[in-house]
Amino acid sequence: MVDHYALDARWERAVRARAERVLAIDDLADREHEVDLLVDPTLPADESKYNGRVDSQVRLLLGPAFALLRREFAELRQKRLPRSGKVRRLLAFFGGADPTCETEKFLKALSREDLGDVVETTVIVGSANERAGRLVDFAGDLRGVVIEGPTRKMAEHMARADLMIGTAGTTTWERCCLGLASVIVSVAQNQHVIARETARAGACLHIGPAERVGPAAYLHALHTLLADPRAVAVMSEAAAKLNDGLGAQRVADAMTRLATGGHR
Repeated sequence: MVDHYALDARWERAVRARAERVLAIDDLADREHEVDLLVDPTLPADESKYNGRVDSQVRLLLGPAFALLRREFAELRQKRLPRSGKVRRLLAFFGGADPTCETEKFLKALSREDLGDVVETTVIVGSANERAGRLVDFAGDLRGVVIEGPTRKMAEHMARADLMIGTAGTTTWERCCLGLASVIVSVAQNQHVIARETARAGACLHIGPAERVGPAAYLHALHTLLADPRAVAVMSEAAAKLNDGLGAQRVADAMTRLATGGHR
């Protein structure tokens, strides 16, 4: 297995000397592939975006139903759904590095108004976040806010939370699996479409690209959803419909059928 956005049909042709079957995972649809299976777990699940980029015989596994999540998400899904929509626990996580400083923006939002009597907030700081120490110091003055470092228990954190603030990356499908309503910001070019389409499905509140989002936008989004449990419940239901956590099994089944001579 290799992972790099620069890999395309040229590399895939070369690797066929050692691999009888080849699978690619993509979410950009910006280059040609010469593979047997292609997995793109993002929205929109539209085959036309791969027109001219893959052979007509390639099997396309598109959409959040094929998102490759760890097993614990599907296991916790059954215990957490349905959700009431009442928000008492917030969870914030903006990825491993958080290059656009969303964690700091969010903490500044919380510093503008004391919500400690209303919600408990857990903020997870990624392993590559160079401002981790500063964030811990900043949060020390905020009531009801706990800062945690990198964790292998993200599924458990999401299951406990009632609302999450984050990005339109891989955690999008983890949140959906657990029916976790969310406020999201897009922090990279390939996240803009995912954010827009997930919001269009009713599964999140997208407050915009990072360069246009400040503390005030986070605070406004929080007030909007804290005041409307019904909207949060509807968002949770829409999110849960997008992903059931069984995508890895579906992809594995497709790979097995291909390896044993079944239909693509």
